[in-house]
Amino acid sequence: MTHTTPTTPHATLIECAGWFRGTLLDAQPLRVDAFCEPLDGHCGDFIGLYRPSPSVVLGVIADACGHGAEAAALLEAAAEPGSDVPLSGRSPAELLEAFGAGVAARAGAVDGKFITAMVFTLDIQSGVLTVALAGHPPPVLVQQGKLLERSWPAGLPIGIDSTIGAEDITIQLSPGDAVVAFTDGVADARTVSDTTLGFEGARVMLGRAARSTDPVAAALRALGAYQQRDWLADDTTVMFIRFGDVEHASEVGRGEAWTPR
Repeated sequence: MTHTTPTTPHATLIECAGWFRGTLLDAQPLRVDAFCEPLDGHCGDFIGLYRPSPSVVLGVIADACGHGAEAAALLEAAAEPGSDVPLSGRSPAELLEAFGAGVAARAGAVDGKFITAMVFTLDIQSGVLTVALAGHPPPVLVQQGKLLERSWPAGLPIGIDSTIGAEDITIQLSPGDAVVAFTDGVADARTVSDTTLGFEGARVMLGRAARSTDPVAAALRALGAYQQRDWLADDTTVMFIRFGDVEHASEVGRGEAWTPR
C-alpha cells in the first residue's frame, strides 16, 4: 500500500477505526507504523493522520470507554463535531479543547461517558514535536536509543467537562528518535498467568519494539507470548512515530487491511 503526501489543507492521510496492521506513512524523514486490534467486530479506538500544512503532520489516537458496539457508537457520536474543527493554525491542546467544547455543546452525546485522546503535531523539517493529552496514557519516548521517563500533564478525558485543561508539551526530536502512542488495551493485555501487562510493562515493551526496524511485528511478537490465554482484554491500538534516517521495514504484513471511517 502506498500513500502519497497530500499538500492541501486538512488532507487526510488515513483514518482508522478497525483492524489494521501496517504502515500509515512512509516518506522521509518520517515513518508511521501502527496496528489496531479490536476486541470483537467493533472498535472504540481510533487513529488518524492529517496534513494541515506541507511541513506538518498531525496525529490523533483516541479510546472510547467501554467495549465493542457500545464503545464504537460512543466514538462515532462524539466524533460528529470534529468535522467543524479546523486543523490548521491550532496547537494540539487547542484542538483538544475545541473538540471537547463541541462535544459539551451537544449535551448527552456521550451520555456521561468519556473518550481519552492524544493529539500531536510534528514539523518534519525541524523535528519539533508537540503533544497534548486528554486523560490518555502518555506516549513512550525513545531518544538516542534510550527509553526516557518524563512527566506528562494528562488533562481531563473528553466528555467529562467542557474544559479539558490540556497542555502542549514540546520535544525536539533528532534523527532516529521515536515516539509511541498507544491505548490502554496494551496495558490490559493478559499474560499466561492471567495478570495484566500493566503500564510500566507496556512502556518497556513498546520502547523495545520502537527500536526495531519493524516495530509492529516486534510488538505483536512480544504480545504473542500472551496469546495462549487470548491476550486481548480491550481494543488495542499502537502508533509508532519514527523521525529521520529510519530503516525501512519488510514489505511483509504492511497495510494488510484497514476500515476507514
